[in-house]
Amino acid sequence: MAKVDGPKYMGPVTVDLSKLQDKLIDLAPGAMKGVRAEQEGFADVEKELAASIPAHGEAADIPPHVYQRLLERTALLVQLREKELELNKLVEILEETRVKTENDREDDISIIAKAAQKAAERQRDPGVAAPFEATIRYNSQIAEKGLQTRRKNAEAKAEAVKSPPVEVKPAPPDETKK
Repeated sequence: MAKVDGPKYMGPVTVDLSKLQDKLIDLAPGAMKGVRAEQEGFADVEKELAASIPAHGEAADIPPHVYQRLLERTALLVQLREKELELNKLVEILEETRVKTENDREDDISIIAKAAQKAAERQRDPGVAAPFEATIRYNSQIAEKGLQTRRKNAEAKAEAVKSPPVEVKPAPPDETKK
């Protein structure tokens, strides 16, 4: 039985996406294949554009609405990433809670199975454990798998001892090539 314990989670349990609702989309499966993502150096580009667009954007024929759209999308990305972090933390908490709860439930099953088996042994009446047959079988699965693995490994080891590896010797030099 693995002992899994940790402190109670005291962080937020809700993530409010209502401010982003008009911006959220649901892409079809596979639609993200081939999309472009932010690359290293974006911060430098952001600084450069902040200085260059007001001073030189018109001369370079850069439409002001495109730069404005870039600023809005950059701000949205910051918000989306913040919410992703919050959601990822909640997913982590859910997963850890599920794993601990599952482990604890399996421990309870083990206690029940062992109690039924011991009662049957103590009372010398296998019928006492009969109503718990599926529970006992379920609980012993891991031990059975472990036993099978140990047997398989022992057999493989015994087989390796019986037939030592064949040594491959290099071919003698070809006398005809001289």
